[in-house]
Amino acid sequence: MFDYKNHFDTYCKETGLELNLCFDMPEGYETANGTFDNGIQTVYINAKLLEAAPDCEKAFYLFHELRHAAQYLKPEQFPEVIRRSLQYVIQYDGTCYKLLNGDYAACELEGGEERFTELYLGQPHEADANNYAYEQTRKIFGESEELKKLYGFWTSGKSIPDETYQDLYAEIDEKVDNRTVPLSTFILVRPTEAYAEQIKAFKEEFADSLDWLHGARGLRHSKDPGEWLRYIAEHEENYTQFLYVRTADSKIVGMIGVQHRPDEPAATWGGHIGYCICPSEREKGYAKQMLHDVLPYCKSIGLDRVLLTAGDENVGSVRTILANGGVLENYVMTPRHDVPVGRYWIDIK
Repeated sequence: MFDYKNHFDTYCKETGLELNLCFDMPEGYETANGTFDNGIQTVYINAKLLEAAPDCEKAFYLFHELRHAAQYLKPEQFPEVIRRSLQYVIQYDGTCYKLLNGDYAACELEGGEERFTELYLGQPHEADANNYAYEQTRKIFGESEELKKLYGFWTSGKSIPDETYQDLYAEIDEKVDNRTVPLSTFILVRPTEAYAEQIKAFKEEFADSLDWLHGARGLRHSKDPGEWLRYIAEHEENYTQFLYVRTADSKIVGMIGVQHRPDEPAATWGGHIGYCICPSEREKGYAKQMLHDVLPYCKSIGLDRVLLTAGDENVGSVRTILANGGVLENYVMTPRHDVPVGRYWIDIK
């Protein structure tokens, strides 16, 4: 009997990824073999559907989704063509989607089912996941006709050059609603040494602007990224730190921290969540989306509602909170402000 959990734990330990494993498929994916939810960093495997499948097939789908997790959470390890392809969905009938402003905008392309079947199977991030799943499964179970047949089923029969996908993505870009200003694809990731240089640059930009590093607990007073990473690790029992990374260039555009159980005075004027956007990346809607993206994580650790605080003079932050369903409870005075600070609650659905 294939031990999903054992292989999952081994992968997470070897890669340093902090993931969740779930066998109850999310709504809309009941017939899928598996999927990865980047918002809550959860790998879903349809164990019920795969119950009668051979172990090599179970392993293949597990490693396939684990590879997708790495693509989203460690984009700096993958070439640009894979990072870009994560923004697009291609279906067999020519219906294509691009991620815009946190939602997928659809368009219809011409070319026939045969063309789009090959394009779907050959998408850079899908091809990479299939190749990885095949190699990892082969290491465990060896070469077999079952495995080769499974790999062949999910592999394009044609060699599709990267340029073909760049042209396809450009075609999709032209077709989708150009009245909407697109946001790049972003991911929430835990801080690691791989982001040391970006963390340093992020902090330096705040030093230049003399702004507070809200949502980046301890970074202001850390002498270097390594010291900050150790600080974050020491406090992870009650605090989770995320970087908000733009996949197109792996730049950290924001940081957001979640306090699991706020203590006084934080429970009065600090709240559960703090965040900041890099000064050069402001006024682009990133804070609104970043807060939206972290709420599923809050729900996953048992928080049904979260407290955020902002002074009325911080118009951008107030708008961000209200846009995510924040409801003002009251105002309080704090040691850090000369004016009252509003306390807003967001109920997580």
